[in-house]
Order: sequence, then C-alpha cells, then structure tokens
Amino acid sequence: MLGERAARLRALVAERATILGVPVSVAVVCETCSMTVGVDGTQVSLWDEDGRSTPLCSVGPLSDRLEELRFTTGEGPAVETLRTGGPVLVADLAEERHAARWPVFVPAALQLGARAVFSLPLQVGAARVGVLELTRHRPGPLEREALADALSFASLVLRMLLDGQAGLDPDGGTADDLFSPRRAEVHQATGMVAVHLNVDVTEALARMRGYAFAHDEPLSRVAARIISGDLRLETDDKGKGPHDA
Repeated sequence: MLGERAARLRALVAERATILGVPVSVAVVCETCSMTVGVDGTQVSLWDEDGRSTPLCSVGPLSDRLEELRFTTGEGPAVETLRTGGPVLVADLAEERHAARWPVFVPAALQLGARAVFSLPLQVGAARVGVLELTRHRPGPLEREALADALSFASLVLRMLLDGQAGLDPDGGTADDLFSPRRAEVHQATGMVAVHLNVDVTEALARMRGYAFAHDEPLSRVAARIISGDLRLETDDKGKGPHDA
C-alpha cells in the first residue's frame, strides 16, 4: 500500500513537470503537494546546525510570509519540528493554547491569514535536514489520506535532497558513483554500517546519505572514511548522532 502511494505521487510529480515543461525538482514536488493535499501554501526549508533556515522552494504567498515571520520571531511549528524531530500538526492557530506556545508567532500568523499549519520533518537518523510545511487559510485537520500523502511527499523531498547531494539521480542511479570504482566502496561501507547498526542495507545507505548531506561531504568520501575506520555512525537509541572516530 505504501509503495503504491509513493508510486502514485511520483507519477503525479512527473506529470506536473511534463505539463510545466521543466525537469522534476523539489519545487515541482512542492507544487504537486499543494494541489494534491489541498493546502494554500507549501514550503521546503533547509536548516543548518545552528538552527538557521534557508527556504528551498515555496508555493503561495502565505508560505513566503510565514517563513519571514518564523525567521523574525524564532517561533512556530517549523521551529518546534526542528527541535523535536517530529511532526507538528496545528489544525487551528486561533486556539488559545497555541498562542501560549508561540506568543509572538501566532498573533502575527493569524493576521496574515494563516489558520492551519502542518510541519513535517525531513530527517534521516540523527541528521535533521529540514522541514516541509503546509499552510491553509481555513482551520481544520488534514484528513487521514491527505496526511498520508503529505508524509509521502516529505519522504520524496528528503530522498531527492539526499540523492542530489550524494550525486545520485532521482531514480536511484548515479551521476557519479554508478560507473566508477567508488561505487564498490559505497557498497562495502553500506554493509559495514548495516552490521554495526543492525539495520538493513537500505536504512544503512540512508544513514550514510544523511551524514553526507549534513556534513556537506560526497557520499564516496563518507564511504571511504567508514572503511578506513575514520568515521563511525552510531545508533539513535543511544542518543548519539554520527561522529568522527
């Protein structure tokens, strides 16, 4: 079922890119997400280690204004998502409890016309890459199917970001590693991480991609460091992120 949903959404993104006459990109995913989920704004923001955000793409003026407000106040659902690593789903910003939670952000956001904000993390292991945030002018929760679609779009965005940083194309092939000797190193390191963390190879590769993205290193260099023993990835349940050996 999850595979079917992901395939359906990828097909919608590809169709939208064809209509627009542009390559598939995170921006196209944002636009397709807004149309499919039924929201007034969608934004992907990347976050650095100091908690500063950089907008990557935005659909709708409401998203742009909320990003500026978030930057100014240092508050809001997206900031909390970054802090906790979990989704923050606000069906109605006008509820009193949210004003107590974000006393500066909420009044200003309501003045801009925002009523519902849904912030979803872009995260692999300990690496918090960014946030996908959806906004609406009307209050109300996301229906179950719409939320499931939004989460799948977030996963697609994360995959594209990590693959792009690692030199992989959106279909999982490579622009850099597939036909080079470095691919063997990536496979070897993936196996080592899988054994060390007791996870499957898909999860192990995702952890490596997350580390590569967070530290702005090519995936092939991360693999080489793992093989040499210079880098060791740790499990989340020990409360540790990736670190140098």
